[in-house]
Amino acid sequence: MKKVNYFFIIGAQRSGTTLLYHLLDKHPQISMAKPIRPEPKFFLQITPQTNIQDYLNNYHPTQNTDIRAYGEKSTSYYEKPKVAARIAQYFPEAKIIMLLRNPVERAISNYFFTRQHGLETRTLEEVFIQKIPAPSIPKNISVSPFDYIKRGCYTQYLPIYIEKFGRNKVKTLIFDNFIANPQNDLNHIFDFFEINQQDIQIPFEGQNASNKTQVILPEVMEQLNNYYSSEINQLEHLINTDLSIWKKSIPNPKIKQNT
Repeated sequence: MKKVNYFFIIGAQRSGTTLLYHLLDKHPQISMAKPIRPEPKFFLQITPQTNIQDYLNNYHPTQNTDIRAYGEKSTSYYEKPKVAARIAQYFPEAKIIMLLRNPVERAISNYFFTRQHGLETRTLEEVFIQKIPAPSIPKNISVSPFDYIKRGCYTQYLPIYIEKFGRNKVKTLIFDNFIANPQNDLNHIFDFFEINQQDIQIPFEGQNASNKTQVILPEVMEQLNNYYSSEINQLEHLINTDLSIWKKSIPNPKIKQNT
């Protein structure tokens, strides 16, 4: 009998996870949970009475014999420690994928994303330097859209997944490498799932998700760089990966708003 994998792309927000979802869904042996929006977020809401068959019926209804990996993308999962235990309860052999972006760039991109959706009214300076309190938000939002800084503290969230699933079942990808050469990271994922290598057509616009850029004030960048300096060093040790690309000083940086 062929082995079937279940995997979860757990984050991080604004780090290329939507592109990854679409590329993986092109592989004939992979089936991604649909629709992509809204994200399933199934394991944010389960109770002791939850029947996991409901999950399979809703998000993986077609059990095709050619499919070897069934996946879900819910980027708020990694922010909620209880989710790791819930996934492990129902899918103890699950594989976890985490896309990691320079937390400075990720925080700023997250800010523009929230502003674009009409939830953010503060300026960058008011958020990151003056630290003016956030506006109120609708009650039906599962995670705070304003956790720009905390969301980039990857070492607070990744260890629980490593503990629950084992280091060999948690794959971390670096956003910069993924955007520069998606096929290379896809090949590593296919090996991770023990499925056939497949050349995936990469949409040109996918590698450059937006031409809209915003020049960020040096004061904002300095504040964020100082905050994340120690975090990046800790992350290097946690995932055993050189992150020197994140440590380079970028004068007068331009950050893509919609990436």
